[in-house]
Amino acid sequence: MMSKGITYSLLFLLSCAVIANAERYYWVKVTSVRIYDSGTAYVKLQANSGSSMNPGNCTDATWKRISSDDISIFALMLSLATVAYKEKRYVTVDIDGCLGNNPKLKMLELTENTY
Repeated sequence: MMSKGITYSLLFLLSCAVIANAERYYWVKVTSVRIYDSGTAYVKLQANSGSSMNPGNCTDATWKRISSDDISIFALMLSLATVAYKEKRYVTVDIDGCLGNNPKLKMLELTENTY
């Protein structure tokens, strides 16, 4: 049986391999979370690489939009982004396409790594 440390190390290395091989995956800091009473939510992210994280060439790449047709998924992604912001934890994100003027956040993975 593998120890937790080895398991987390392997998962981290696999995450890095995914990030290195796909331009839309990023390992980032959540620097701000914004939600409106209309049910729209955005996160501001800071990439270690200095990337704009805008693979869809959206007109406003400053904020990434959280969206899902499933309210449970939307709430979970927003909760994870808020935890990452509060606890200063890195996240892995998948950003693909545009939603309105902003890049669409399709996946958010909370990591154990802090900054």
